Amino acid sequence: MVFERSGTGTPTLVLGALEDVTEAARSRETLEKSLNDYRRVLQAVECAAESIIITDEKGVIQYLNPACLRITGYSREETVGRHTRTLKSGVHPAEFYEKLWRAISSGRTWTGRLVNKRKDGSFFEEDASIAPVKDERGAITNYVAVKKDVTKELSLETQLQQSQKLEAVGRLAGGVAHDFNNILTAILGYAQLGRQGLPPDSPLRDDLAEIEKGALRAADLTRQLLIFSRKQVIKPQVLDPSLVVNGLQKMLRRIVGEDYHLRFVSEGAGRRILADPGQLEQVVMNFVVNSRDAMPQGGEITVGVRDSLLAEPAQAVDGPIPPGAYSVVYVRDTGHGIPPSVLPRIFEPFFTTKPVGEGTGLGLSTVYGIVKQGGAYLRVESAPEAGTAMS
Repeated sequence: MVFERSGTGTPTLVLGALEDVTEAARSRETLEKSLNDYRRVLQAVECAAESIIITDEKGVIQYLNPACLRITGYSREETVGRHTRTLKSGVHPAEFYEKLWRAISSGRTWTGRLVNKRKDGSFFEEDASIAPVKDERGAITNYVAVKKDVTKELSLETQLQQSQKLEAVGRLAGGVAHDFNNILTAILGYAQLGRQGLPPDSPLRDDLAEIEKGALRAADLTRQLLIFSRKQVIKPQVLDPSLVVNGLQKMLRRIVGEDYHLRFVSEGAGRRILADPGQLEQVVMNFVVNSRDAMPQGGEITVGVRDSLLAEPAQAVDGPIPPGAYSVVYVRDTGHGIPPSVLPRIFEPFFTTKPVGEGTGLGLSTVYGIVKQGGAYLRVESAPEAGTAMS
């Protein structure tokens, strides 16, 4: 501010006030740095592959990152403001959640595996770490959960274990069947020789005939075990699977009886494959018999052949199916479906859910051996009260 000037108008007295803004500038820089740090953290959380959920101290959701939204199928509008129980599957007992809440509400971090539910109702498994967030007084204000979806990894691990189990059982079954065959050969041989040396009216001839019949039935069981262990001689040839399946119509109708509606479908099938026709017939027959037995009150069984072009890998019973062109032979029924607890064991030799004395438990294990020996893939789709499809 100018207080005095000379006669020419030049200022001769100037007064001014200065203010030190160093601290303000420093505070502004600190604030900008904090904001930039916050943006980087938020960007990292938004880009993280793992699910991240932030709740208040009562478990009400305040934030979910995109990975969590993608895995669960929910939107932010559907979840923010709601309790985390929205994602509960009902698989864990109440004691499980009580123990979890006791841990985090006491200030400790909880780690473990959770089974949660997507928006579409399907379940998924996560390895989770849930930690409390405290204010400057040490009071819990929030909880943050970091979770990794391990559903696919666990499924692959289960399939690998099942495949290894079936391989081990197959080796054991093959060895037992081979040794048992040698014993049966001796029994059959001596029974036949003994019968030939007896007079026509000897009562022992009938006894020896029964021994032969029993030995032949046992030989049939060992043959099925050898198929499961992939030690059976096969004669593959180029064939049209739809012709093989259609050729079974009369026999299959006789097998299932009048209480079942048997449909045969050919959906654009025309691809030829390399397979043993006798073994392909046996696979279809075992599938159909399995469907029949699953519906004692009757039902519909569809036997079909179709061409399939896989653009991406699909899942078989014991591993992935690579992309490519395939011919699919399938049998689908309208039964009650296979319980999830039973499904992993249906291809094991001698495993059956039938009463004692009904069935040998070798039907589907024979199918497994034929499919593996032929270089094909085996799939099963089943759900409670929704029937079963085997292909």
